[in-house]
Order: sequence, then structure tokens, then C-alpha cells
Amino acid sequence: MQSMTTFLLRLPQSLMDEVTQLCHECHGSKSAFIRQSILRNIDVTKNVEIPAAREYFRQRLPNLH
Repeated sequence: MQSMTTFLLRLPQSLMDEVTQLCHECHGSKSAFIRQSILRNIDVTKNVEIPAAREYFRQRLPNLH
């Protein structure tokens, strides 16, 4: 198993309440939920948002690629 790093994360209480409720409904831990959320965001950023931004600028600045 990979080693884990600990860090402090500050969230608005309303967001923490939502996380807590979802984890309770799914019978999962908050740490696992937040790790999975980060992994999903990384995937969306790498596979959707960055390619879309590259295509946007490629079409508008064709001499820069």
C-alpha cells in the first residue's frame, strides 16, 4: 500500500455537513470519500478540462501550436 500523507483541510461547515451525510448514507469514511473526490477531479481536469482549453486556444491561436 502507498504511504499516506496527512494535511489540514478547512471546509465550510455546510460542505462538511454534506460530506458527512453522504458518507453516512454510503457507509463510507470521510477520508475515503474526499480521496475519491480528488481522484475524480484530477481525472476530469486531465481528460476533459485541459484538452478542451487546449482545443479552444488552438482554434483561436493557430500559429502557436
